[in-house]
Amino acid sequence: MASIISMTATPLLADDITIPMPADTKVEHVDATYQCGQEKVTVTYINAGSVNLARLGMGDTIIVASSVIAASGAKYAGGPYVWWSKGEEAELYDVVKDPQMNAATHCSTVKG
Repeated sequence: MASIISMTATPLLADDITIPMPADTKVEHVDATYQCGQEKVTVTYINAGSVNLARLGMGDTIIVASSVIAASGAKYAGGPYVWWSKGEEAELYDVVKDPQMNAATHCSTVKG
């Protein structure tokens, strides 16, 4: 189990989170920044075999979301949030405030 998914600590966090993976697992990290209303959301997509995660940075809040079944695009759920991306667009839902997922915050990729 040589390959490890690692999420590096930020100044607000004390430790890294690691997930041991089989030695032959290729781990891919893809970083993106989105403008979601008045807020910026930084996302690191982590893909390793059958493990697909999204680390969402929203101000001082960090959410690690796992992929879930979606009709189209890539959908992740973590804590009270659902992050649903397709191409350069995404929708952010707070399912505690909006259990029926009717009122998403629309997000667009920030270029550069």
